[in-house]
Amino acid sequence: MGIDQLFGPETTGPGGVTGWARAHIDHVEDTVVAPAIRLVREGFDDAEAPDDVLRRAGM
Repeated sequence: MGIDQLFGPETTGPGGVTGWARAHIDHVEDTVVAPAIRLVREGFDDAEAPDDVLRRAGM
């Protein structure tokens, strides 16, 4: 997955600086990063989850 798929196309800002608008970054945080963090936290609320992760990793 390329960064453009997450943030969308680059835009030209003040002084000709190329980057992404804050709105794009906020959108990715809200729709990708925050849900992933929630999934990880919820996964380890179960006392057996760490053992399950290690077992699936072959450890």
